Amino acid sequence: MFLRSRALLTRVGVRNAVYRKAMPQEFNVSMYEEIATKTSTKWKFQMGAVSFNGTDGNVAKAGELIEVAANKFRAEEITGMHKNFPTLNIKVGVCQLGFEYKVQ
Repeated sequence: MFLRSRALLTRVGVRNAVYRKAMPQEFNVSMYEEIATKTSTKWKFQMGAVSFNGTDGNVAKAGELIEVAANKFRAEEITGMHKNFPTLNIKVGVCQLGFEYKVQ
């Protein structure tokens, strides 16, 4: 009984802040490491979500940075796909003598 209460008493007053956010698996893992080193927190990616552990102030900074990175990733994924996968532009015209087309 005494050993059990002693283990609980050592944990009283010790707080560890945690920030958890669901992230896609296509997100670059090196960004997590970079954010964790900037904010001096620990990170892990588990079950589709990233977690940052550390002090309250550092975890708040990590949360802000991961929100900015996630918004940039989503914007690039939605509007920037044409940069990764170029499209084919074809102009078709019909003239009297035949069929004309121009590929750009």
